[in-house]
Amino acid sequence: MVKNIVKDLSLEETTIEFEDHSGWNCMPIGVIAEFLYQQPPEIQHKVKDTIVKIDFMNGDIMHYLKFLGKGIGQTTKF
Repeated sequence: MVKNIVKDLSLEETTIEFEDHSGWNCMPIGVIAEFLYQQPPEIQHKVKDTIVKIDFMNGDIMHYLKFLGKGIGQTTKF
C-alpha cells in the first residue's frame, strides 16, 4: 500500500532530514515505507488514507512523511 504510493511517486531515494534527541538525522523515504509495510494492516490503511486525503487536497505529502519519519526516528534505536 504505502510502498506502492512511494514507488508510484518515485520517492524511494528521496531523503528527509529532521532533528531529534540524538541530533540531526537523514532518512530515505524508502525506509519509512519499509517500516510501515511491517505494521498491522489497520495502521497501513490509516497512513494510506491520510496520504490520499493530503494528495486530493493538493497538499504536500512530504510534510506528512517527514512527520512519520521523525516519529520512527524517535521510537527506534539505531
